[in-house]
Amino acid sequence: MKKSVLIVIGLVYIASILIIGFFGMRQVVYSNIIYVREIECINEEARDMGDYKLIIVDYIEGNTGVQLSYRVTPDDATNKDVRFIYDENQTVATVTDLGTVVFNSPGLIVVRIASTDGTIASETVWIVAINR
Repeated sequence: MKKSVLIVIGLVYIASILIIGFFGMRQVVYSNIIYVREIECINEEARDMGDYKLIIVDYIEGNTGVQLSYRVTPDDATNKDVRFIYDENQTVATVTDLGTVVFNSPGLIVVRIASTDGTIASETVWIVAINR
């Protein structure tokens, strides 16, 4: 074979390796999203009942409320926002978007503090207002 043919074959071989290496590489995008693993109600008066937390308050007409406090883990979760889910058809109490439970009458309300990042992390809290 002629020397020029070997050089051309070598150049084509090297060029094909470079082209395949450049265009054949896929861009890999790594997600830096850190998802919520756990939500915990941290109210001082909350008692751990296993599957849920229990808070008992004295009902005083027109002035009974509880501010739900919670901790989201891990601490560096990307989206720490939560929503407060409860049966809006019941009349015992209402829950604000910030987690304030306002009682209209003595009774029980069950509130679930749930993550909004697409995970299933949540904590269920039973809050009972009683007349004493």
